[in-house]
Amino acid sequence: MERHGKLDAAGRTSPSGVKTSAHSLRADLAARPGVSNRRCRRGTTPAVGQKLYEQKEWEKVLREARGPAEQSADFDYYAGMAWSRLERWTEAREAFSIGARKMPRDARFLVERAGAEYKLGTFGAAKRDLRRSLRLNPDDPYAAEFLGIIYLLEGNLEASLKCWHRVGKPRLDAVEVQPAPKTDRQLLDRAVTFAPPGALEPESLLKTKALLENLEVFPQARVELSSTPGGTEGDGYKATLRLNEQSRWGASLLDGAISLLRGLPLPNRVPVVLRFSRGGRELRFAGAMGPGETTSCGEHFFSSLPATSQASPVIFRPA
Repeated sequence: MERHGKLDAAGRTSPSGVKTSAHSLRADLAARPGVSNRRCRRGTTPAVGQKLYEQKEWEKVLREARGPAEQSADFDYYAGMAWSRLERWTEAREAFSIGARKMPRDARFLVERAGAEYKLGTFGAAKRDLRRSLRLNPDDPYAAEFLGIIYLLEGNLEASLKCWHRVGKPRLDAVEVQPAPKTDRQLLDRAVTFAPPGALEPESLLKTKALLENLEVFPQARVELSSTPGGTEGDGYKATLRLNEQSRWGASLLDGAISLLRGLPLPNRVPVVLRFSRGGRELRFAGAMGPGETTSCGEHFFSSLPATSQASPVIFRPA
């Protein structure tokens, strides 16, 4: 898988190997904050740069964007977009940074700079910019999905789902289990709380992990997410459950023997709980005692405490 993807129709980055819908990720310039037509120099307006950009005249856009430091931030925006089209990511980042300093509350500079940072491999900086942009514009689906993609590429599925939950993604086309488990299929199906064609939500992921852990046969279960070619509306994903199933004897015969011996009853011994207070905190220790061991066990335990400890042993015996 290539680490970096191609640009979409408006010059925004789209990571390869992780599918993004054309509807949610296409940068529609008309939907972004309006471009000021204020004249800045020699009768040139940002609308000229916008027109040249729409005509894909990248070099001309850059020439039009050259000007005094106080010129409109919209020139910096189109310069950054043109540099992105030319895959000059360092220059694109600088242009968006200049615009962001002029208009710190304009989220588009942060989002587009995150695209350049992503291409430069600085994921941490890209995530910071995307989080800042979402604080300014919480309803931006592109920023939310882009941030989720970066988390997914870093292997942080839970953080990715929290971002994608804003936009009702990811939609599942399939759920598979690898390798095929020996555990009863109906029991496993009840433990997995997500299925196609629904979305994989953060709560479903956490609940599924908890239910699989409670089965006590999948000590290392994990969920992986990957795009499915030709999926639902070009936006589908496959969830793969990687299950390391262990037998009733555990991961090895030694584990099974220890588990078996741990469950054997001890003759003439009963479980007890020792409780003492120290420094305002109550601590409890559980164990087992036989006839005549209560006093000696308690004395041995509390004699090992520092003299300054305020310990008051209470021994509980079940009826």
